[in-house]
Amino acid sequence: MASEKKIHELIEKKESPDKQDRQVVWDRLQEKVHQQDTVDVNFDNVIIQDTGNTVSLARRRKALWCILASTVILFVVLALCLTLLKNNKPDNRYCTESDYTSSESTLTIKGYASANDIELLFFNWYDDTEFCKDRIYKLIDSEEVICIRESMMDMNTGYIVTLAFTDDRTEMDLFDTYKTTCVNSETVSGTEVQWGIGEYSSHAKFAHKGYSYFLEVEDAIEEEFLMNYLEILLS
Repeated sequence: MASEKKIHELIEKKESPDKQDRQVVWDRLQEKVHQQDTVDVNFDNVIIQDTGNTVSLARRRKALWCILASTVILFVVLALCLTLLKNNKPDNRYCTESDYTSSESTLTIKGYASANDIELLFFNWYDDTEFCKDRIYKLIDSEEVICIRESMMDMNTGYIVTLAFTDDRTEMDLFDTYKTTCVNSETVSGTEVQWGIGEYSSHAKFAHKGYSYFLEVEDAIEEEFLMNYLEILLS
């Protein structure tokens, strides 16, 4: 019995370190696992939080770049449009007798305006006058109408009143004399008019809604008559 007790004691002594070691290892393992779980959770939280901030910042930067890019594109498009409009704008032209032909026509200024759906000034005396004569001017190379010159008799005064027009980018040698004759300036119904009185006739020129007009009144050398005709046209 004594020997058997010793054997058990020896066995317990032998097994006791192993149990203790296992317990220590187990405790360390649990502590390690606990620490690992804690690190993972904290790490995950940090990543999630950091990722959220990163995404938010990236979105803000992306939005900012989109706004900047859109602004730049808008300015570029506007600049191109302005350039194209400037380049497509017709240049002024000076036409001489070698550039155009002229012929008598039954087409009046009123008829031309109606046919082309444009607004032109004219004396509406067609049904009353005893004299009406129209002359049309066209470019030789394109047959483009650049001027109609219309002479009519004012039945109230007996004067021959001639009105002609061109578009505002066309100059003609036909009206060069107006540059030296029309030395006076006056505003008539809100329109600036250059006018002058010659030896046998009076003249006036002005621009109105995209067209240049040239007025001549034969045998009238009084300013009053000229201004009266201008009032009729521009009122």
